[in-house]
Amino acid sequence: MKYVILGTGNIANTYVRAMEALPGSELVGCVSRSGRRVLADPALPCWTELDAVSAPFDAVIVATPNGLHGEGIVAAARLGKHVLVEKPLRITVADMDRAVEACEAAGVTLAVAYQRRTAPDNQSIKALLEKGALGRVFAADLSAKFYRDQAYYDSGDYRGGYLLDGGGPFMQQACHNIDLYRWFWHADPDRQHDGHLYACHRGRRPRAPPCCGTPTA
Repeated sequence: MKYVILGTGNIANTYVRAMEALPGSELVGCVSRSGRRVLADPALPCWTELDAVSAPFDAVIVATPNGLHGEGIVAAARLGKHVLVEKPLRITVADMDRAVEACEAAGVTLAVAYQRRTAPDNQSIKALLEKGALGRVFAADLSAKFYRDQAYYDSGDYRGGYLLDGGGPFMQQACHNIDLYRWFWHADPDRQHDGHLYACHRGRRPRAPPCCGTPTA
């Protein structure tokens, strides 16, 4: 399968290396509105718009900031291309619904990259749960403590804010843990769960939109 990657930031380098190690997969180009090329493969052809890509391709990897995922997903769907998007899918439920609807209407596959399911330790836990080796699980508690230094937030103007990042630690880190829990126990996304989210940034306090209230530190 031939891929085009939308976005040329840090995660694009990971995809370049992954494609080199994945038989049957080929990264044929990248899209960057600024024209910046992927550091891991500067020779990779680069276009400024997905519609302008002249090389044949089957799927698009959306690796732009969180708040821009929807634009890439819809653009790929309109071209009839399958989509692999970096987590999270989008940063609002309404935008997530629009992304899913666009891909369903185009008859293309939409997948979200939650790679921690492939980690050996998580694979082992999943196997034990599937075999019933741990007995019946009645409840699961999650405490996700993540730390990012100030250099991380300074590396991109969008990091840690609501507009493009989606709010910080949950969207960027803890959503992986939620995905693992849903995967472990086949959790129904329409089922109500009790949960509380507290977010704290050092040196940067995100400004909440009116619908979100005041962030709790």
